[in-house]
Amino acid sequence: YEYNVTLSQDVLDATNVTAYWVDTKGKSGQESVTTTDYKKTFTGNAVPDSCGVILVMTLKENLTKPSYTIEAKTSANVSVLEGTGIKNSKKDNDEGKATYSLEKIKDYFKEGRSLLMEYKISKDGSNIEAADIDFGLNRKHRILLLF
Repeated sequence: YEYNVTLSQDVLDATNVTAYWVDTKGKSGQESVTTTDYKKTFTGNAVPDSCGVILVMTLKENLTKPSYTIEAKTSANVSVLEGTGIKNSKKDNDEGKATYSLEKIKDYFKEGRSLLMEYKISKDGSNIEAADIDFGLNRKHRILLLF
């Protein structure tokens, strides 16, 4: 499993970004995202398994710019290996971009926003689909469109 996110500098300037993750063994963790490129890779040893990452963005105080360009690109690459080859794989990509005035960005992010990437592999490795992972955030997160 490989999860990649590219954020505009304005995302980092306007919000605090925290990545919460759950690996293929169910271990969870979190880390601050302080650069525009974020990557998280997980390796499982047996199927079925699942893992995921959610980036939660909360608005910073004392914003000063008249507007912010919020841009995000995500990619997820999941592969099931068998022997020396790939038995199954799935790739998903998404991106969006919007510019918000100072007042609009305050309204847009008042409840926080998130980017979610989570997948599971079936017992026989033939099916890769969206998972339903509890990241321990007091609520189940779903992809909230930034744009």
